[in-house]
Amino acid sequence: MVSQISNTIRKHSLSALTEGALRMIGQKFGQWRLKKKITSRNIKRFFNEPNFEKIHENIIRLPALPIKDNILNIKQKGLHNEDAQRIIQEADHYCKLEFNILGSGWVNWSKNNEMAWHYDFNKDYFWDKNLYYTEISKIIRQQIHTPQQQHNDCKIPRELSRFYFLQALSFSYFYTSDEKYLSRIKYLILHWIEENPPYYGVNWSNAMETSIRIFNWCICIYALKNE
Repeated sequence: MVSQISNTIRKHSLSALTEGALRMIGQKFGQWRLKKKITSRNIKRFFNEPNFEKIHENIIRLPALPIKDNILNIKQKGLHNEDAQRIIQEADHYCKLEFNILGSGWVNWSKNNEMAWHYDFNKDYFWDKNLYYTEISKIIRQQIHTPQQQHNDCKIPRELSRFYFLQALSFSYFYTSDEKYLSRIKYLILHWIEENPPYYGVNWSNAMETSIRIFNWCICIYALKNE
């Protein structure tokens, strides 16, 4: 699974995703982040490598995170059983493409049996996934000068595209060994990449959103690296 996801990332959006990953890394290397503007040139300088392909290969070689062992240890000792069952219940919702976004309650986010990554359920509105991100930003800025009730909320699809739900899906897979959770992780990441080509649509119009998404992808992928 991990090799397919990583190859898809490399094929579709290597430099953009590497930039997002570096923004995440920058949180831990604060001084470097403050001194250097994050650009393609500085990414290469940071890794001391002029080739994005080799940067990607070096990242892929990082060892798996020890999350699985920790979860299995909790299960073996019978600790936090109620919390574990709550997380698994959440993951079961995600497997049915049901998400609780910003207090919405569990909403089915599928359209024609596929994830609707650009959907604002509050207004039953779809952001145009073919618009370049700067055009999306213009629309959002224009809404500042319109009445609140006329706004189409970009926070809804962006919150979904942060991929916080991967934590529950990963936990549930390790805890139960049920392949359905692994299959859903694979589907959600690969489908997002397919439906959100680099720099197009509401989910690319904010750098922070890209960084959060990459952080959650990295944690999940490296936890599942040996699966």
